[in-house]
Amino acid sequence: ERLDTVVGIFGINQKPTGEKDPFGLRRATIGILRILKEHRLPLVLNDLLQLAADGLVEKIENEAVITEVRDYMLERLRGIYADEGMQADLFNAVAELEPATLSDFDQRIQAVAAFRDLPEAESLAAANKRIRNIVRKAEEEIPGEIAKRLFKLSQERALAELILKTRKEVEPLLEEKNYSEALKTLAGLRERVDDFFDEVMVMDKNREIRQNRLAILKQLGDMFLEVADISQLQS
Repeated sequence: ERLDTVVGIFGINQKPTGEKDPFGLRRATIGILRILKEHRLPLVLNDLLQLAADGLVEKIENEAVITEVRDYMLERLRGIYADEGMQADLFNAVAELEPATLSDFDQRIQAVAAFRDLPEAESLAAANKRIRNIVRKAEEEIPGEIAKRLFKLSQERALAELILKTRKEVEPLLEEKNYSEALKTLAGLRERVDDFFDEVMVMDKNREIRQNRLAILKQLGDMFLEVADISQLQS
């Protein structure tokens, strides 16, 4: 009933503005979110919104209703976590991945909160920021595979080999949604990551070597993105 109300009001373009909320949508939305979150219901939020919209199809005027309601709900969810003492950057790190269910969202944010307390967290968050910037600015194709024949330095070989080993350890944890253990395992990469950035010039003049080093970094960053975007974490 609450979901139908929220979707219906957004559907006729009467969403809350500023402090005005004549239909009590904020309260209704917070109620929906608390039920989903506290009972860990494995319900896909977009599917719920689509069901509500389908039931009101003849009354819906706003074609973007599902996107707008989802965004509105995520802002209310941000407020719920803030009230619980969860810092904004933790929320952002998980929201970036747009988890399908609130249960999954909560498992991820709790895992990131625990990760942040690890001694490796600050260094790895900074490394992930650097990786995201380097990969984003790279004006060339990044290979999907790492080529061992192109290793020139021991630091790039050591990191690439550890990435392969760590991925095998992390994959079953991700399948089990054991995000806390996955991040603890990824924390073990810190020393090799630091060594890599200390000694390796990623943007080498040789195209093949450069692309291979970019591939190492992209695979490293992608592993963390299986849980959250920890580059969002603030020191």
